[in-house]
Amino acid sequence: MIRKFRTAALLTALVLVCGLLVSCVPEGQRMDALSEFLAEDDSKALDDHLKLAWSPKNLDEEYFVKVTAGFEAYCEENEYYALVANPSVSSEEQYSEFENWVAMDVDAIAAAPIDTARLTDMVSTARQSGIIVSGFYSKIPSADINFTLDQYDLGFQMGQNALRWIDEKLGGKGKVVLVLNDTDGGLKSRGSGIKDALKQHSGVITVYSKSVDSVPDAKSAAVFAFDTYPDIDAVICINDEFAVGVLEVTYDIELEAENFYIGGAGYTEDAVQEMNVKASPFRSTVNLSPEQNGRLLASMMAEAVVNGVGQETMFFTPINYWQNTLGWE
Repeated sequence: MIRKFRTAALLTALVLVCGLLVSCVPEGQRMDALSEFLAEDDSKALDDHLKLAWSPKNLDEEYFVKVTAGFEAYCEENEYYALVANPSVSSEEQYSEFENWVAMDVDAIAAAPIDTARLTDMVSTARQSGIIVSGFYSKIPSADINFTLDQYDLGFQMGQNALRWIDEKLGGKGKVVLVLNDTDGGLKSRGSGIKDALKQHSGVITVYSKSVDSVPDAKSAAVFAFDTYPDIDAVICINDEFAVGVLEVTYDIELEAENFYIGGAGYTEDAVQEMNVKASPFRSTVNLSPEQNGRLLASMMAEAVVNGVGQETMFFTPINYWQNTLGWE
C-alpha cells in the first residue's frame, strides 16, 4: 500500500531522485528503482501519529473496560489516534467495525474476536491493504500477531490455588464443588485445566460440578450443592463474578467459613473488595492485568506497524492474588 507523502521536502527529494534515475539508470531498470524508492518511503516510525483501532467483545464487562483504558492511555502518551468501538458481543457489528477501519486506512486493528470465522474475510482484506491485525484474549488464526490468554493453563493455576489451601489448611483432604461455564469455548478449556489440576491430588474429591451461564444460575448451583453436600470444603468458580455470587450464598446460609475456600479469576473490583474482608471465605483470584495488557497491546501494534512481523503468538502472564489476611505470595 502506497501512502501519501507528508512533506514538501520529501516531494522535492523525489523529484531529484527521479531526475537521477532518468539520466543515470538504463531505461529497463528505471521503474524497478523507482518502485523500490517508493516502498522505502512508505515506512512508518514510532513517533508518527499512528492510527490504532481496538474492538473488545463488549464494554459492559469490567475486564474489557480496563483493557481499553490501558490501550487509550498508551495511545494518548504516544500521540497515536485510538479508535475504539463497542460491538456489544455482536459478530456482525464487529465485522462492520473492521470494514469501517479498513476504509479509513488505519495502521493496525486489534480485536477480542466474537466469531473468528466471521472475521476471516475482513482480516484477509485488512492485511492485503497493509494493515496489521492482532487478536487479543482469544486467538485470531489468520492475524499478524496474537496476544492471548492460555485458558487451560489459567484453569490449571486456579486448581493449584485450591489445592494449596487444602494442603495447608485441611491436611490435604477436601471435597470440592466446581461452578463452570461450558458454553464458551475458552471458559470450557479453563474448566478442563481446573479439573486436571485436581485429578493430580489423591486427597481431593469433586463431589459436584455444574456449568452455568449467569450469576443467578451460579447462586442456584451453590444453593443446591450446600443442600446436597453439607460437608463441602471448597468451591472453585470459573470467574470472579460467579465466585462473588457463591460468596453471597455462604452469607445467606451463615456458613462456618473459617476453613472454607472460594476461588475465582479475573481480579475484579468486587472480588478484591470481598477478599479484603477478614471473615470472608473468598481466598484467591488471578490477576490478568487488564490495564497493563491494554498498554502492551497498543505497544505491540505500533511496533508491528513500524518493524513488520511474522505471525506470532504471545501469552498473558496471570498473577495469583491471595486474601490479604493469609499473608501468602
